[in-house]
Amino acid sequence: MEQKLIIGIDLRTTFSGVASAFTCRNPDDIRMSVIRKWPTLPTRGSKSEKHKVPSRIHYMENGKISWGYNIPDDIEPLQWIKLLLLEEDELPDYLRQSQHLESSQRKLKVLKKSAVTVVGDLLKLIWNHALTRIAQIYGEGLVDATPFHVVFTVPAIWPEYAHQKMREAAIIADILDDRLCGETTVSFISEPEAAAIECLHSDLRARSDLKADDVFVVCDCGGGTVDVISYAVKQAAPRVVIGECVEGEGDLCGATILDEAFENDLEAVIGPTDWDNMSMTTRRAVINDSWEDGIKPNFDGSEGPWVVKMPNGRNIEFAGQEIADCFKDSVMPKITQLVHSQVKRVIEETEEPPKFLILLGGFGQSRYLRLQLQRSLQRNKAMKVGKIQILQPDSFDTWSAVCQGAVRSAAIQYAQADAAIQLDTRKARYSYGWTYSADYDETNPSHQANKVWDSVRCEWRVPNQIYYFIRRGEDVDANAKVLYYDKQFGTEVQGVKKFTEVLYKSEKLKPSSDPADGDITKISDVNLTTSVPVEDLPTEENTLGDDVRVFNYKWRVVVSGATVDAVAYSEDGTQIGQLKFVVDI
Repeated sequence: MEQKLIIGIDLRTTFSGVASAFTCRNPDDIRMSVIRKWPTLPTRGSKSEKHKVPSRIHYMENGKISWGYNIPDDIEPLQWIKLLLLEEDELPDYLRQSQHLESSQRKLKVLKKSAVTVVGDLLKLIWNHALTRIAQIYGEGLVDATPFHVVFTVPAIWPEYAHQKMREAAIIADILDDRLCGETTVSFISEPEAAAIECLHSDLRARSDLKADDVFVVCDCGGGTVDVISYAVKQAAPRVVIGECVEGEGDLCGATILDEAFENDLEAVIGPTDWDNMSMTTRRAVINDSWEDGIKPNFDGSEGPWVVKMPNGRNIEFAGQEIADCFKDSVMPKITQLVHSQVKRVIEETEEPPKFLILLGGFGQSRYLRLQLQRSLQRNKAMKVGKIQILQPDSFDTWSAVCQGAVRSAAIQYAQADAAIQLDTRKARYSYGWTYSADYDETNPSHQANKVWDSVRCEWRVPNQIYYFIRRGEDVDANAKVLYYDKQFGTEVQGVKKFTEVLYKSEKLKPSSDPADGDITKISDVNLTTSVPVEDLPTEENTLGDDVRVFNYKWRVVVSGATVDAVAYSEDGTQIGQLKFVVDI
């Protein structure tokens, strides 16, 4: 087994993290390292010695770039830039109206830079620092001699084009640059899946009450998105094997929305004039010290008072109800709806409620979030949920669980021995299909109207039909679904030839085979190339007994969250095509 250095990059809306480990035969033996030291201003000291770095970047007039903890407090940086990778019409109104998001959009226009370019610049800074720290941890010699496999984490609700934008950003960041030791490979994993894998490895698998057929729901609460995903335990011993139970769900209702709501409330109390007169440094210090590290994680619904300490010695007191209203008016309704919907789906699928609801991510450690979810589930008599245990694990660092889970997942796939935990299947959130030439059915009126004579096969065919190789709700192998196809050519054809397949998706369980159907979305054209000249391909007989050349190939398809990734190979293992998307840089 060729050893790889796996690097997990968790670029999130507010904070980003990096973890790494070398592959080994037994994936349970990997030694995980998480970057804990980040570049910082001298005045910040040990505040930068954390598992994550702020996802912020600032372009200075002298052409230099500051980022993360290196940005002075009196500077308003570009932030929330990850959300700008989504098309504007996919952002909810409350986000489009966000002051922070509007500010970042204005800055992009002034800088004449795209979101992909800015994300690429930030990734490059994170990447270069991470490589420096990784070389210090493992030694330059070993790092330079080992090929990289980089795993990016993405929200489960992200569409395919957003994945491609992350790929383009990785290219800008020089992450895919050639290295003497071998090619750098890239994969993606959904954030809640990575969090679930790390939680299962570090906490759940050691529980004596985890049994076969149990179901647990993971709620990954980040800065921008909240994702919920559920898993059924297929086997509890000697190793834990899980499969996605029902379709996961997510929404853009993370902690940044709550943060902005509290900041608006604080401004209203202080008064717009006094707030505007405060320096950016003062505002940031007040928010970080009193809210980010104080009220937000520790608020438990009690009356208080909950105190915001101002630099002039003044204390501003908030009643418990005011803080509760801040939660309830911003993010709690959407998070509650996501959790209730997932629990309801689990009950419909298994006739039993999930045993555990596990809150992960930085915002997942909020006391009030746990309290409100517990109360809302107990009040919802319609679901008859009984008692669901809500867990906020502290046996591992839940803040960096996603980047560690990304590394662990890849290590399991590369290993030659069975891991203590194994993800077996995922649920398809869409139906996916290729265009193909269908067998002619003379009893089908649509076929009669659209039939075309195929001069190679010497038979009637019906072109531009969709064959669905994955149906929504289907259990899909977590490693890959392999599909076998062939392309026929006339014996007069010479040379290496290109041909195109078109990939579509639909939200329907039983979608139409007609690409013109309004419920079907075209994902992308995929260009394929024969691995050898057509004249070197084997022959077989068509319906008239004439020889035709046949090119056999296969697709390796991976479904994760709301996205699909596909790579095509010839029989000899040569890559002949890959699903790609054209994005603006």
